[in-house]
Amino acid sequence: NPQEFIKGKYAIILYADGHVMGKGEISLR
Repeated sequence: NPQEFIKGKYAIILYADGHVMGKGEISLR
């Protein structure tokens, strides 16, 4: 199912984005 694959890919991108943002917030403190 192509839609399921796209959804999973999008979730991974969001997770990676949140992880990077969290790291940036920690280094700013």
